[in-house]
Amino acid sequence: MVKLGLDSFSYHIHLEDQDNPRDAFWLIEKTLELGLNGCSFNPRHLRGWDEEFIRSIGRFCREKGLYFELGGGGSDFSRLSKRIRLASEVGASIMHTFISCERYKVPDQQRRHLIASTIENIQRLADVAECFGVTLALGNHEDLTSEEIADILDAIDSPYIKACVCNAHAMSVWEDPLEAVRTLLPYLATVRLKDWKHYWQEGIPIREGCPMGQGNARVAEVYALLRKSVPHIPILLEIPTMGPGHVVYSLEEEERNVLSSLHYIRSLEPIQQGAS
Repeated sequence: MVKLGLDSFSYHIHLEDQDNPRDAFWLIEKTLELGLNGCSFNPRHLRGWDEEFIRSIGRFCREKGLYFELGGGGSDFSRLSKRIRLASEVGASIMHTFISCERYKVPDQQRRHLIASTIENIQRLADVAECFGVTLALGNHEDLTSEEIADILDAIDSPYIKACVCNAHAMSVWEDPLEAVRTLLPYLATVRLKDWKHYWQEGIPIREGCPMGQGNARVAEVYALLRKSVPHIPILLEIPTMGPGHVVYSLEEEERNVLSSLHYIRSLEPIQQGAS
């Protein structure tokens, strides 16, 4: 069976609860409780990238036998250089990032300029990533198409600069989720698998988080493709519990959505075994 991990945003309501906030160690224990193999931390759950806090996360994951990944954000050379070094020190072999430029909000000229600066910065970061043995994975986050990411990676041409693909985010740049993942298969270092109910309203993407299998991000087909084509790459599950306009739901609903999603993903595994 392919390794499955949990992205911290799956429990963002728990982690950011003002009355009883949980921390990264709670998430790691939850990952073990759910029988998963690893976890990934959104930058917002790293206390502003507090180095001692992240070192303690790394030690705890190693003690528990879990792999883990860190989220970076942006392509600033100085900031990401430090984060790549720290990722190496704490045992996170993959750090994912994105350019953070929602496509429908930004003029094409500005976006092209950002892509050019991203290539320039990440070309320099490739040497840093190689030095520390960390793969920097550039993701699609409602900003870049799969073809644009492939073009950026071809221009950089480093084994330490790869892709992070999210099937759901592909829809916000007018891509089919399955085709976006298929395009990036040769470049993949890590995967975010999630589902949501996605539609367009007056040119603005509307996203409603939901359990796996209840949205339109083609989760079952994407899982089957990943399971068949890149079974060595762990799949990180991200279950965003939120309504249109980022309306936050309850702790109880978040827990139900995670459990329902895990049940759904695990139900696909016998199907894949029978097809192999």
